[in-house]
Amino acid sequence: MGDFEESITYLEKAIKISKSNDIFELTHMCYVSMSLMYHRKKNDATLALRYCNLALDVAKRFTNKVKKICETLLIKSEILIKEGDFASAKQILTKAYKKNTPDENDRAAIEKSLRIGNYNWCI
Repeated sequence: MGDFEESITYLEKAIKISKSNDIFELTHMCYVSMSLMYHRKKNDATLALRYCNLALDVAKRFTNKVKKICETLLIKSEILIKEGDFASAKQILTKAYKKNTPDENDRAAIEKSLRIGNYNWCI
């Protein structure tokens, strides 16, 4: 609700608890939340990408890992696009596209970003 520092504190506690109890779904969700908070609220791409990468590492342990990996890659591409790193964003989106997520909304978002990107990657 606007208190970024308190949110970070609670998310760090949740990460610590979820990791110590092997609750991977919660750990992934916390890492994604941290990434989005740093990306959207603090405009800190470095930390946002760091937490995104941690979320990707956790997502690889899921049974439905393709869906979670693609969700996380989509977030990572948004961060890279905002930072102007279009080549890396295109690479990430291509990787997500090749994984063929079962989530139709994510698949559509990935395809749309790649289509738009094909016209704008040179800018």
